Amino acid sequence: RFLHAQLERALGVRCFLGGRDDGSDDGIRASAEGLARSRTLLLVQTAGVLSVPSVLLECYDAVTRGLPLVCVRLISEDVDAYDFDDARALLDDLPNELPRRAGAEALAALEAGAARLGADVPTVAATLAATLPQLISCELDPAGTDNQVNAALRDIVDRLKKQIHQKKKKTKDKRASATTEVAVEVDAVALAMDAAAVAQALEAADAAGVHLDEMSSGRKRSFGYV
Repeated sequence: RFLHAQLERALGVRCFLGGRDDGSDDGIRASAEGLARSRTLLLVQTAGVLSVPSVLLECYDAVTRGLPLVCVRLISEDVDAYDFDDARALLDDLPNELPRRAGAEALAALEAGAARLGADVPTVAATLAATLPQLISCELDPAGTDNQVNAALRDIVDRLKKQIHQKKKKTKDKRASATTEVAVEVDAVALAMDAAAVAQALEAADAAGVHLDEMSSGRKRSFGYV
């Protein structure tokens, strides 16, 4: 919730928390509605994030919608870091690698979710393999010093603001050339993550004396970008 709260405060827009892996129709519907109202998707990168079917589906859905992606690589002594080569190997052989890493149920969930999006697992894999490895990630260590955390959050916010501005311009240009349109409120940023891994990293930072709940309310740290 820390990153979620800081981003909402800095950007002045709603941040939709994705990465729900319950496989329910409500979860899938909430994810689709959140992306439909978002201008960009922020992917929090941890070691197992691309083994979470809902994260793969959210990233695929975002790419096919033309939403830009911003990646944040979480650094923590208590959580394995996202490995770019390993992620590429996973996406290059997703139908075989995903069940090996996360179990047959993960592949089944991905197949079902992809079908709801009018796609299949090879299509999801090929789309993400052509997209995610090309992106340059920010890095965030929640247990870092004030200056380190502040600098990381500034970088994340600056990248998101740039993408939001570009998306707004494209939307405005598209609307100007359209003869008719249906008004849809688009004022959010979607977040995709392995919730358990992120929670573990933030709990470790809290145990080390970095009280993230106080930071998000501004009582412990004062971030210059706000």
